[in-house]
Amino acid sequence: ILVLRLSAIGDVVMASGLIPALRARYPQARIAWLVEPAAAPLLAHNPRLDELIVWPRGEGQRLWRERRLGELWRRMRDFRRRLRDGRYTLALDTQGLLKSALWSWLSGAPRRISLIGHEQSHRLATERLIPPPDTGPRLLGAEYRALAQHLGAPPGSFRLDLAVGAAPRGRARAALA
Repeated sequence: ILVLRLSAIGDVVMASGLIPALRARYPQARIAWLVEPAAAPLLAHNPRLDELIVWPRGEGQRLWRERRLGELWRRMRDFRRRLRDGRYTLALDTQGLLKSALWSWLSGAPRRISLIGHEQSHRLATERLIPPPDTGPRLLGAEYRALAQHLGAPPGSFRLDLAVGAAPRGRARAALA
């Protein structure tokens, strides 16, 4: 399973609830998350993720500005190959933007679910999920909870799931001391 939530740190935090929900629904699955560098530290130490894939977006933008198009093409091709080598059967585009939909599609996953789908990104998906309108108070991360429910995750399995590594924990303790 490939989860795509590339950026927006708050949304990565809210989408992290998918990790335990997916583990509960698919306990033997290999779960990878594709993210941009700024949000990678939020997921880097999570023992429930099998792989964290960081898309170096800024590097691609730099190559574009420098007009090093051959190098840009090679890096994009290599990154696509890395995704394909994952042999994902399910890709969850939780961002619903063209950039995340493109990577979802390029992963080669036969089942690709787009959450909401802006910028016509849902056209690269095999399924589009638009969460039902709220009838009561809106819970944070309601769209991600709807995705977990759509996939058949057990009730209550969606809960935010961030893990702090030993080194950052040590730095925090030292700062507090």
